[in-house]
Amino acid sequence: MRNLLDLHQARAEVDTLRRRQRDARAALARRFDLCGAVYESEAMHALVAMATQVAHADVPVLITGPNGSGKEILADIIQANSAVRAGPYVKVNLGALPGELLEAELFGTEAGAFTGARALRRTAFATRFSTAGRGSASRPCAMRCCHSSQPNRAARGSA
Repeated sequence: MRNLLDLHQARAEVDTLRRRQRDARAALARRFDLCGAVYESEAMHALVAMATQVAHADVPVLITGPNGSGKEILADIIQANSAVRAGPYVKVNLGALPGELLEAELFGTEAGAFTGARALRRTAFATRFSTAGRGSASRPCAMRCCHSSQPNRAARGSA
């Protein structure tokens, strides 16, 4: 009999905890644009809540994690709730670019940058990055790029 009472009390506590979590997710969804994110875990709720808080700060944000973990969704949430949400939002999959072409594809090339470069060449990626202006540039898969292919900050100022 005692075990049944303990089981009933434990179920009631779990139900109360789940209801509180569901209410917290609903309150967050009412207050912020969550871009259709669907999640259940408390850890993901904490990340989404943090993304909505970070969105209000004018600071660079690095989101890391394995493939399929929701990095792009978090970037979307940050953009949707930021002060630059009305500006352009550029997404570039850096993992799809070969390391030796990364800098040229992202920033374009100047005349004389390499053999055969006779004029300024603006790539689609470079145009998209310059279009972002004071908007946001989401760079999924940035962590898969090798360090040598990262832009030279000293030559370009802050990237």
